[in-house]
Formats: sequence, C-alpha cells, structure tokens
Amino acid sequence: MLLFDNVGRSKATHKLRQSPNRQFRNGERAAVHRALAAAYIRLGIPISASSSQSAAEMCGSNRRYVDAAITLLQAEDDHALDLVLRAWSLLETAARLKTRADLITAIRKSTPSDQAVVGHTVGVDVIWDNMIVPAL
Repeated sequence: MLLFDNVGRSKATHKLRQSPNRQFRNGERAAVHRALAAAYIRLGIPISASSSQSAAEMCGSNRRYVDAAITLLQAEDDHALDLVLRAWSLLETAARLKTRADLITAIRKSTPSDQAVVGHTVGVDVIWDNMIVPAL
C-alpha cells in the first residue's frame, strides 16, 4: 500500500509487527508452553491444568474453545467430532450437544441408588423407550 506525503512523494507503509509482549504470558514464553504440551502428548505423559484458561494458554487456544471441546468429548459422539474437524463450528456443535454431554457425565458420576431414583422418578418406560430401545 502506498501513501503520499504532503509533497506528493510516495512512501511505502509496512505492516506493524506484533508486540513482543504477546509472546509472553505471566512472564513466560507462550511458545514454550505450547511446545511442552505437544511434547507431553507425544510422549504419552498426562497433562493437567487447573482451569480451562490455563489449558488454553498451554495449547495456544482460548477458554471458550477448550470448554466447547470438553463438551464435545463428553458427548462421546464420534460423528460430530469428525464433522467438527472437517467443517462444522465447534462452538455451535458443542452448544447443541451440551445437554447430552451433561446427561452422560451425570449418569457416569451417579451411584446405583441415584440411578434407581431417576428410574422411579422419570419412569422405567421412558428410560426403556428413549434410552435402551434405540440402542438395541
């Protein structure tokens, strides 16, 4: 892009460089965190993060995307995962699957006595017709 000064001479404009401060998070290099996260994954070493925000920073993502990816994985829907990897919006897909992910998570965390109460409250016929028969 060319601009002209007040005398009519052209001068080239240059794209401004990103601030070097973006390379750092809390005084540490962001690229090193991403490389370490990749190395842990490659070596099969479990990674733990105290929050979605810290996990996002380790991998160069953001908290909303990490939370949406968690929902997608908790929904245990391989077809939706494949579609998100190819074209679908991660945020929209996760929003659609949130109830399913929450239900699966709740069932997995519940005790047999909790499950019995749900069966009594919701009704065995509802559970049978809507959850078991479609899976047969």
